[in-house]
Amino acid sequence: MDSLQRFREFDFENHAGWRSYRAKLEIPAGTQVDQTLQKLKARWYQREIDPDFDPASVQGSQAPSAEKGPGSQPESQAAAGSKDTGSNSTHSRLRKLKPRPQEALFVMHLALILLAVLHLQPLSRRWSQRAWLYFLQTSALSSFYRVYLKHGLPKLRPFPAALKQWAQPVTTSHDFQYTMLSLLFIGSKPIALVLMPPTVLALYHVSAYLSQVDSIRTSWPWRKYGARMHAWMAANQRQALLYNACAEIGTAFVSVLALLSPPRNFLVPFFVFNFLRMRYWSPESASYHRQAWSMVNQRAGFILQYVPILQRPVDWVQNWFLSAPGQS
Repeated sequence: MDSLQRFREFDFENHAGWRSYRAKLEIPAGTQVDQTLQKLKARWYQREIDPDFDPASVQGSQAPSAEKGPGSQPESQAAAGSKDTGSNSTHSRLRKLKPRPQEALFVMHLALILLAVLHLQPLSRRWSQRAWLYFLQTSALSSFYRVYLKHGLPKLRPFPAALKQWAQPVTTSHDFQYTMLSLLFIGSKPIALVLMPPTVLALYHVSAYLSQVDSIRTSWPWRKYGARMHAWMAANQRQALLYNACAEIGTAFVSVLALLSPPRNFLVPFFVFNFLRMRYWSPESASYHRQAWSMVNQRAGFILQYVPILQRPVDWVQNWFLSAPGQS
């Protein structure tokens, strides 16, 4: 079954993600609702379900609309439409000033990449410190914005059932977890490993966005360099996510070592290890984190042979990780 056939048979009406996204859409008056909705479905399907799906393939597969006859649109409606041309054009101009979610996310992801480079540059410590703060703020904002796009804002009625229903899928998503991690390190000592997971994800988002812009993907720099890089990133996506998991685990150990020098903040390693436990049990990251922890255990076994006194606290941490959140 090809991707277009899978798109046609996809159950949009019963998919919670599409229903939440559809509820936020505002289709301007005067447009062909069916065709516009079909295009939006195609773009959403590529972004959330099948990255290899080509939204342009839907345009040629749509059934032609019925021919307009004398009774298809009353003359009174046409006249009314001509009277409202001024207001509709003003409304359309205002809508153009408001960026679409994909464009807003692209700007934030591009900013994350630039801020990461600025933080790592060795020329100015002052700019490095500022870039660290701006990076965490932008990362928290972009992550929470993705939470909003996927799940919307929580409803307070009936309380607390509505809030629990919203929080259950949100708290297990990597977007919410990255929001909390970014907020945690605001005001703390910089740890370069914290930048790696959001930056890697930002690179993938920027590459995916550029591959969908017609004016860019048809240009010779993209065809010569960008498309090759995009294909390489897609082929190594699982490896990149595994490296992200290793960086997140490394962040926890570095935060513990940071306690050896002032200023000391014992809350940072405590919350980072709780973050890792969430990642260990989250459906979106469990496989990568369990593989990464397996690699850590293989290397830690060599150290424990020479420092057996560490075996007891290591066993305690392992038992705590292996118990699902809410059971300990």
